[in-house]
Amino acid sequence: MKRVVIHSAARAELDAAMEFYEGHAVGLGLDLETEVRKATKKIQRNPELWPPHKRTGFRKYFVDRFPFTIFYMELADCIWGGCHRARQAPS
Repeated sequence: MKRVVIHSAARAELDAAMEFYEGHAVGLGLDLETEVRKATKKIQRNPELWPPHKRTGFRKYFVDRFPFTIFYMELADCIWGGCHRARQAPS
C-alpha cells in the first residue's frame, strides 16, 4: 500500500476543527480524528474506488459524522491529499 501524505495546511485545518469540537463536547475532537483516520485507511486500501473530478483529477471522500471532505490524488509513490470543511464550521 502507498503511504498517505496530508498537506500541512490541511493538517492545520483539521487540528483547529478538532479543538473546536473538543470545546463543544469532550471527546468529539478525538472522534473527528478517528473518522479521518478511518477514511484515510479506506482511501489507502482502495484509492481508485472514488471517482476523479473531471477537470482536476482529484478524488474526494466524505468523512462520516462530520462536515469534512478529503480531496486526494494518487501519485507514483504516495497518495497526496488534505481535508476541507464541507460546510462553514470552526476557524
